[in-house]
Amino acid sequence: MKTWLDLESRFRALAPVLQFCHLAAQWGAAGEHWHVNGTAAPAARQEYELLCGVAGQFLERVYSPKVPEQAALLAIPNTKIRWYTLLKQLSPHFGDLIYGEQHNEDGSSAGFIYAGTLRSIAESSANLCLALQANHPIVEPKSKWQWFHDNYVKAIVVGIILALVGATIKLLFG
Repeated sequence: MKTWLDLESRFRALAPVLQFCHLAAQWGAAGEHWHVNGTAAPAARQEYELLCGVAGQFLERVYSPKVPEQAALLAIPNTKIRWYTLLKQLSPHFGDLIYGEQHNEDGSSAGFIYAGTLRSIAESSANLCLALQANHPIVEPKSKWQWFHDNYVKAIVVGIILALVGATIKLLFG
């Protein structure tokens, strides 16, 4: 896989198998937790999670640590969690938000816990890949031959044609 579009097609292919799965998120006072839940073949779920890790790695190629929002995302060391976090932030399918307050044994507040769910996990991931392709495309480095072709071949061909035309004119009129 080299581009967002490659990843998009892989996520899209998993959509029928993962149609009854969702991504459950919990964050706040009790820490951050993510789980892919629902009925699907374990291999399909594993493939989805591995693709999420690859997508999280791809973000390192297009996001900048100099942009605060992007830097915060890149600071997440687990690339799968990085992708889940971006899905939570950008997917319109992330919802079912609830919250509760955690209490200590003495009844004092220990902080709040928040939870949410992402439905259509494969489609949401595929659509996010499309959005990233549009806004942050992955540019493959050119081979040495491609670089040479783009920078010199046209000029060489034009030079040869002009030399041949010049030589022909000299033979005819010279």
